[in-house]
Amino acid sequence: MNAARPSAAYRRYVLGIMACVSVLNVMDRQVIAVLIEPIKHDLEVSDRAMGLLSGTAFAIFHALASIPIAMWADRWVRRTIVSLGLTLWSGLTLATGYARGFSEMFLIRIGVGIGETTGASPAQSLLSDYFPAQRRSTALAVLIMGGSVGSIVAYLGGGWLAEAFGWRTVFIVFGALGLLFAPLLHFSVREPARGQSDPGAADSSALPLGEGLRSLLRHASFRHLILGIGLCATASYALLTWSAPFLTRVHGLSTGEAGTFLALGYGLSGAVGMLAGGWIVDALLGRDVRWMVWAPALASMLAAPFAWTFLLAPTPGLALIAVIPTSLLNSFYLGPLYAVAQNLASLRTRALAAALLALSNSVMGLGIAPPLVGWLTDVLAEDLGPQAIRYSISALLLVHFWSGLHLWLAGRTLRSDLRRGQAAD
Repeated sequence: MNAARPSAAYRRYVLGIMACVSVLNVMDRQVIAVLIEPIKHDLEVSDRAMGLLSGTAFAIFHALASIPIAMWADRWVRRTIVSLGLTLWSGLTLATGYARGFSEMFLIRIGVGIGETTGASPAQSLLSDYFPAQRRSTALAVLIMGGSVGSIVAYLGGGWLAEAFGWRTVFIVFGALGLLFAPLLHFSVREPARGQSDPGAADSSALPLGEGLRSLLRHASFRHLILGIGLCATASYALLTWSAPFLTRVHGLSTGEAGTFLALGYGLSGAVGMLAGGWIVDALLGRDVRWMVWAPALASMLAAPFAWTFLLAPTPGLALIAVIPTSLLNSFYLGPLYAVAQNLASLRTRALAAALLALSNSVMGLGIAPPLVGWLTDVLAEDLGPQAIRYSISALLLVHFWSGLHLWLAGRTLRSDLRRGQAAD
């Protein structure tokens, strides 16, 4: 049932609940990154196989499920979709702890990827009906910032739990947390009226898939946005997924130490970067709406030199200093770009717009980057040994500049495309 216009306090409560869902979403997705080394040695597989397990197994089916889930969310109760998905992916995360081999774990990760689709576009669509356009960047940045908190828990908790009790215990504990949280979400969050934060909007019923795709892809800025966010994700996931093995092989850190490093370097600074991205862009909107894509473009291109400094640093201390600005800049784009997509979309295509960005992020980022780094590392290891991972990650960071180009191009037509999108409502 659709709720009456909610109070400010209740809107903040819903944002907090959905941010917790984001925490659990990223916890279960990212914890495998800090566990690559112990899982690899336990299952006796290559870096390329671990790239497929940590990225492709999750990403491909996550991407394939994103459009159907988005269309479902544009038609049905989004609160229920998210709570059902949380139950599914948490249960399968728990089951990962009992997987007996690579193939079984690969299949379970496929299921986790499908379940986690519900934590993206339905959640963003729901929050877009709780928060007006001028506050949407900050709200979505808070939602996505939950991912940084999830990363902190995954790296810090996952690293030390694995060191103390083994990697299987990590999946069991993380999965159980999600199963306990799902009922709170389902019974305390009300489904908002579609369009309640967009006064004067017309029909909010979902469009057929083909018509919805045409409605979004007619905007040149949206097409560049899809490519830009996917390329940002390619560079980010290349670094994020393989940082723990890099720290272990090159700098000799244990699983727990690597997890602590990443929690400090990626988790905390990533959360600051996400909030800063939302706040800075919201502040710049009064000057020029194109800052919604220009600022992320600059951040993406500036991230590359800091990331290379992290990878080439001779000591862990210098690497930590370099990874903090890297993470700040890598996470800056998320809130503003997802908000741009919501603002370009009509009320009838909001979940679909979020799903298309999630699809690009998943396929181009998590689907391609981890196995490609793994394959390059296997190839280069014949000559470079443990140092190979340093250069395989570095090669993929070049796409930061490609992403910046597409985001700059998105700004060329953004103002006119936003007017067309608003007229469609």
